[in-house]
This record gives sequence, structure tokens and C-alpha cells, in this order.
Amino acid sequence: MLKTLSNFGLSREHYIVMAVETFNALGWEHTFIAPTGCKALAWQEQAEPDGSILNIPTEIWIEIPTDTPRLQVGPYAEVTTTAATTPPITYPSLDQAAYENYIDQYTDKFIDVYPNYNLGQLDEKWKVLEKAYFKNNPTYQAADKPRRPTFAEMKQRLIKPFIPTEKTWMTNIIFYSNVVIYVLMVLLGVHFWNPTPDALLAWGANNKELVIQNGEWWRLLSSCFLHVGLLHLVFNMYALVLLSFFVEPFIGRWRYLIAYIASGIAGSAISIYWNDWITVSAGASGAISGVAGLLMVLLLFQFLGKQASRLLFIDMLVMVGLNFFIGFAENIDNAAHAGGFVAGAVFGLIYALTMKEELKTYEPEPW
Repeated sequence: MLKTLSNFGLSREHYIVMAVETFNALGWEHTFIAPTGCKALAWQEQAEPDGSILNIPTEIWIEIPTDTPRLQVGPYAEVTTTAATTPPITYPSLDQAAYENYIDQYTDKFIDVYPNYNLGQLDEKWKVLEKAYFKNNPTYQAADKPRRPTFAEMKQRLIKPFIPTEKTWMTNIIFYSNVVIYVLMVLLGVHFWNPTPDALLAWGANNKELVIQNGEWWRLLSSCFLHVGLLHLVFNMYALVLLSFFVEPFIGRWRYLIAYIASGIAGSAISIYWNDWITVSAGASGAISGVAGLLMVLLLFQFLGKQASRLLFIDMLVMVGLNFFIGFAENIDNAAHAGGFVAGAVFGLIYALTMKEELKTYEPEPW
């Protein structure tokens, strides 16, 4: 069983230190430590039909080929001879529930142990591990040693979210649609930082009078692709990338698009219901709030595992709470945020109930 984990912002070597400390706290025997991962053995008693007790070992393997740790749990095969023709001794396998329990034990204990160490302590423990286990090993080449990312690698990480891929091209289409519309607005005379209400209305902003009295219902959607200046665009596109590059691969591009558009329209509809006749509103934040609501509902079903789902849900809760707080403080259209969030949450519930088995197999990929 393979599970992708959060690195909690730790470097690869610091995460290995924390993994070893977690093994120790759980009483698991670490059997292998290397610059890119570590292994441990855990034992579980199982009653046999004849009344005897069999101790079954399970191998827990942390692998960190890049920045994203992967936890693999499975049966242990013990090699007892150097003869190539002699097969290893393979112990019985446990059921899936037992392996999932090991994953939960590891993630729970990691969270308990993690606050006990600062970066200086992790550096010192890494030096101890390095010296004890592999620094003097001739197979430990310089290329395997921990290193800082090169400028080219850092540049690639920064631009990767903006390059269309098979799993995120719908997000890219939405992203570049917003950017292109903003650029066109500026090139055609709209102020780049503080556009006037009339200029926004000319491009399709939302307004109660124009929508209800003039029947311009298309503004409920068009306003989701307009922004009130550069800062508004930057903040919304950052949130879009942060959320959607996770959600779109999670639920699929068409489900994502339907939820995004529906949340945006719902946010615009609640906005004109709540606000007065002269208010002019625009922005993708209603649709993006819908993506946040959708993701939070999916996390309540713990599709990413108990601990990862809980941690990400808490992060999302803080982010959404701050968004609404800033909205009240700065007189921003919180009605659109609320309408989009509720609509997205409804879609999240629908997808959670109709995609239960499919979502359980999802493994997030690093950027």
C-alpha cells in the first residue's frame, strides 16, 4: 500500500530525521537509512488455528525521491543467505485494514513528535545519521548527498503551475482567460490599478439593476472573469492556482469546470440579491470560494487519509475564515464569497457520494 504524505515544509534530510524519530517513538525497528529514505519493521501478533501466536513483520518504507515523501507499507521478505539461488523467506501478508492502521499510526505519531524539534536540532541529528549510516559508504556518491536546488530547478518549480498539463489544463484555461481579459482591458484604456465602475460595467461586471431590470443575466458569468485592478487579479489567480491545481486532478476536469462555473454564477446571484441597485461587482473570488468549499467537504470524508485530510481541512478553514474577515474589514463583496462557497460545498457533497471509490485511490502529485 502506497500513500503520498505532506513534507510539512521540511527538507528531505530533515524529513528523514523526523521519520526515524517517529519510528523510534512507535517502537519500530529501523532497518535501513539512506539519503533518499528509510525503512522500519513493525510486528503484529496473530493467533493461528492451532492456538499458537505468530509474529508477523510488516515493512514500513519512507521514500523521498524529490520533495514529496511516500509511505509504502507491505509484507516483509527476509533474506537469510547470500546464495542467489535461495529465495527469501516471505512472511504472511496482513489485510488492507492492518496496513491502513500502520499508516495512521505513523502519521499520528509524526504529528506528535514533530513539534519537539527545531531546525538546529534536526541539522545535528542529520549529521549523526549521515556519519553512522552512509557517509563512509563508498556507494554514497556526491550526487546522492543533500544539496540546495539549482537556479534552474527553482525556476522550473515557479513556472510549473502555469504550464498546461493533462491533469490541470482546465485550470490553465481559466487562469489565462482571466489574465488575457485583464490585459485587453488595460490595453483598451481601462485603468490598470483602479478601474471605474463604468469601465467595469462596459466589460460585463455584475449589477443588480442591469441584471434584473434589463435582463442582462449573462453578467452573472462574465463578471467572474473581470477584476478590479492588478492587485485583485494577482490575489485571485494565486488562490486559483493554489486550490485548483489540487482539486482538478482530484475530481476530474469536467466536474471541476461545472462546479467552478456554477459556484461563480451562484456567487454573482447572491451578490445582486444582497447588495443595492448601484453596487458594481466583479472577480473570480465567488467561483474560487466554491472550489474551496468543494475541497473542504471532500476532506471531511477523509479521502486523503485521516491525518492529511484533517491538517489540510484546518489550513483551508483558516484561509476561508481570513478571506471572510478581510472581506468584512475592507468592504469586499462577501455575499459572492458566501454564495460561491455554499454552491461549491453542495458539489463537494455530490462528488463525495458519487465518486467514493474513485476518490479513495487518488494520490496527490507534487508541483
